[in-house]
Amino acid sequence: PRARAKSSSREDTFPRDVADEAQLAAELARLVERVVADLRGDRNTARRVTVKVKAADFTVRTASRTLAEPVQTAAAV
Repeated sequence: PRARAKSSSREDTFPRDVADEAQLAAELARLVERVVADLRGDRNTARRVTVKVKAADFTVRTASRTLAEPVQTAAAV
C-alpha cells in the first residue's frame, strides 16, 4: 500500500513578470484548485497553507498559515 502524502504542492513559472494583483490572485486560485483536487483524490486534507512568490530578481517571499481544522476545499484554503 502507498503511504499517505504528507504534503501537496503546485508551482508555476510565468514567461514574463506578473505584477497585476488580479492576475496573481487568479493564478493563485488556479494553483489552489489543482492542489485541492490532489487532496480529494488522495482522500487527504490540509491544515497548513504556504504561499511562496519569487520575483524576477529571485527575491523570495513566503507566507504560511495553520488553519484551525483540516480542510479539503479551495474556499477553505
